[in-house]
Amino acid sequence: MKHLSVDCDYDENITDYLTYAINDGKVTITDCDESVIGDVVIPDTIEGYPVTAIGELAFANCFKLEGIKFPESLTEIGDSSFSTCISLEEISLPESLEAIGSNAFGDCYSIENIVLPDSITKIGDFAFYDCSSLKSVNIPQGVTEIGNQAFQGFVLWKYP
Repeated sequence: MKHLSVDCDYDENITDYLTYAINDGKVTITDCDESVIGDVVIPDTIEGYPVTAIGELAFANCFKLEGIKFPESLTEIGDSSFSTCISLEEISLPESLEAIGSNAFGDCYSIENIVLPDSITKIGDFAFYDCSSLKSVNIPQGVTEIGNQAFQGFVLWKYP
């Protein structure tokens, strides 16, 4: 299995794999090469600015993406950011994350477990829609908004 680490220390140029925008001193990842295979590590900073958001549809349809490690500076995962990433099994959400957008991980059939950080306050509509392999999820006390059908298709397994 090939693991791609989109990291500032990676010997390839980050712009070969990711597209991003810098606004008000913050970076939003706006797109990723759909041919990416394996795991992606998003760096904490790009061009000296903190990565704070994953934009709408940024990683959508990256069918061979298996894992994603977010930077500790991330506060928002946008709408449909990882929709239909059917091989995505592992995500590591940072403690800084505040919001997960609508359909952010929709149709990510391979995700089995997710731990939502205590900092999260909003989970959008259909955020984990049809994540049929999902076996456990925690909802932190600070969550004030859970969207329509945020966990539709999630089957809670109970063990005797």
